[in-house]
Amino acid sequence: MHLSLEHIPIRIKAPRRAFLFQYLGILVLIAVTLWVGYRFGWNVLAAVPAILGVIWLVIIEIARFVNTLTVDRNKLVLSSGLLSVHTTTVYYDNITDIKISQNVWERLLRYGKVFVNTPGHGEYEIFIAHMPSPHQLRDFMERLEHAHALSRGAQQHLMRQKGRGAAAGAGPTRAGGQHGR
Repeated sequence: MHLSLEHIPIRIKAPRRAFLFQYLGILVLIAVTLWVGYRFGWNVLAAVPAILGVIWLVIIEIARFVNTLTVDRNKLVLSSGLLSVHTTTVYYDNITDIKISQNVWERLLRYGKVFVNTPGHGEYEIFIAHMPSPHQLRDFMERLEHAHALSRGAQQHLMRQKGRGAAAGAGPTRAGGQHGR
């Protein structure tokens, strides 16, 4: 996964490699279908494992597409759901902790779980399972947060400078400070 500022906002979904064992299970169901069909003849019962495999495949693909993380310049947006969509937005200013968890298989296949915490939440506000390259994502989010903090600091500095300029240039509008007589 290549993360760069030129491609923001970035929508991230679970990679297919995160479902490797499920895909292998589907292949086993197809192999069972072929074996049963060859051994006992092709009939409706021989097709049952293949039908289950197709249903399983559709469920996996729907699960991949209904859960997306959008990385924007100043926030993360987690959307999940197919018919009823639940959206959680977390601004970088509010993030207190980013935790990554990977078991052995997840490390080998380069995906993992990402937990994002904000103040006032006992549990993590955002939990993303099957996130591709989670360490790269965390580093990118930290760079974005740093850039956002710098730009916010520059904007505040400009506002202070404008405030000082307006205060220095402010004075009476007419001689003696009298209005409209």
